[in-house]
Amino acid sequence: MEERDELETMEETMDVLNQVKNILRMLRMGESPEDGIGNDLWTELELALSEVIGTLSNKKPASENKEYVDFLVSVRLKNIDNMVDNFDVENYPQIKLNFLLISYTIKLLDKYYNSVVSS
Repeated sequence: MEERDELETMEETMDVLNQVKNILRMLRMGESPEDGIGNDLWTELELALSEVIGTLSNKKPASENKEYVDFLVSVRLKNIDNMVDNFDVENYPQIKLNFLLISYTIKLLDKYYNSVVSS
């Protein structure tokens, strides 16, 4: 199988990120769970969603966005991963969907900005 060149992969990643931005703008946060960890997870997801959409909409140079993406990975993604480990998201389908979309987007942003900055 032939390997794709880096530019082709980056272009496809940009297209995917644009699609995800549109999906996230329509994403409904749903009801906040009443218990402590569920409410904390919901709040962290809401913050991450706003920050991810802001990053996707930002027209600043890649080096400035990279710092913000690093924050999303080191703080937001770490927090929501830890909270999901301690909360039964299976009983909250909307929270699970939000978690999957937001965490995937943060990982994709990180991969994209690492490629851009290293090029």
